[in-house]
Amino acid sequence: MQPIPMLGLLPYLYLIYQYKSYRALIVFMNGICYHYNYKNLTLRYYDILCNALISYYCFHSTTPTTLQSTYIVGYIGSISFLFNNLLFYKSQINERNSYIVHVLFTQWPCCYVLFDELNCN
Repeated sequence: MQPIPMLGLLPYLYLIYQYKSYRALIVFMNGICYHYNYKNLTLRYYDILCNALISYYCFHSTTPTTLQSTYIVGYIGSISFLFNNLLFYKSQINERNSYIVHVLFTQWPCCYVLFDELNCN
């Protein structure tokens, strides 16, 4: 079980409650399932695929006024996810620091992108 990434999913509860967002519910449930069973590669790839599809949808459904900030924050989340995995699997950072980076620079920016998209519709 990975408690730090599981706690990082809590902001998605706000989007579920406030906006009745099915996308936030999917991200939250997939994240809880994967971070609870983090050794299951099928759950990992399913979580990554769902998040990528939801991010793709969010990027293409934003209004032109929020497009610039959404792209910047979305890129930060995506690049952070890739570099964090690279550094962790190459043993450059330890597990706890990897989880903290994942929460601060992947989960929360992606939550902001979803919030921004929901808030503009």
